[in-house]
Amino acid sequence: MESTKLSSKGQVILPAAIRTARRWTPGTEFAVLETADGVLLKPK
Repeated sequence: MESTKLSSKGQVILPAAIRTARRWTPGTEFAVLETADGVLLKPK
């Protein structure tokens, strides 16, 4: 499991390996969902 930090601007950087594997590029939009286990990002 990889980890990341929340910036002072509220931004989270997703690890490059995950972005590459998912083919997520700058501008990809995500739905942000709260779950019982945490937060889930789902591409729109």
